Amino acid sequence: MQSLADAIPSSRTHQQRESYTADQWKCYDFLRQHTARIEIAVDIEIQRIYFPIRPECNYISEQKKSSLMGSVDRESQQTKVNDLMKSVPDLIDEMNHNEALQNATVKITPVILMKLKDFSTQVGGFISLT
Repeated sequence: MQSLADAIPSSRTHQQRESYTADQWKCYDFLRQHTARIEIAVDIEIQRIYFPIRPECNYISEQKKSSLMGSVDRESQQTKVNDLMKSVPDLIDEMNHNEALQNATVKITPVILMKLKDFSTQVGGFISLT
């Protein structure tokens, strides 16, 4: 829909909330929140590329995000894209891992792990006493 609005200026009026019912607006808003775009300069012309944002992307840590932003070489467009593409497999692995941890049926957090450790120490001490 955004591509149409970019190509046909008169279709921008259809992106206003007033032109939708409540259910249609929910659908449109969902699509708008779960898609993104990048702009690529090809020759003199700027092309807009729209793509879906996968749900796993919500599971990237702020620390990893800031680390990536600080480590990408922005000397030129080529080096910026190359550095970003080199880090993509690690980002995908982390996001998938964080999503799996978040959606696990049994969540073992550091707090629970410490409680298990304390409990096992107490059980070991009780067994030793008996």
